[in-house]
Amino acid sequence: MLHPAFLLAAAITDEGALELPAVEAGAAFPLGRLQVLPDAQGTFVQRMVPVTGHPGDWQPLDMAVFARFLTHALGPVTPSLFAVRGVGLGGQPRGRLARADAASEAARRRLLQRAFLVHLAAYEGRLV
Repeated sequence: MLHPAFLLAAAITDEGALELPAVEAGAAFPLGRLQVLPDAQGTFVQRMVPVTGHPGDWQPLDMAVFARFLTHALGPVTPSLFAVRGVGLGGQPRGRLARADAASEAARRRLLQRAFLVHLAAYEGRLV
């Protein structure tokens, strides 16, 4: 199986944002896109970009929201660190992280950092 950092790096756009379809439980179509970027402090920020309208403001990354959208986008190949627990409407995950301990949170952030490093290396090598 492909390393999880490569799976996440594949969702990074040419503009440098990791983008996922923003899908709520039971919705047939995405409400927009979730964009995630590293910030200057070494953490991550997110914003919602609705299908119609203006992008929202950058806010600290909500890992549960990210995990829920990632699970919807990747399905069974979603990295286990981003597994969500419980079932909501239409069989969709509720969005609670299955592993919410500090070590798992740190591992998720390291994996996101690696994904952006993979993207940068590929971009610099003209592979993207």
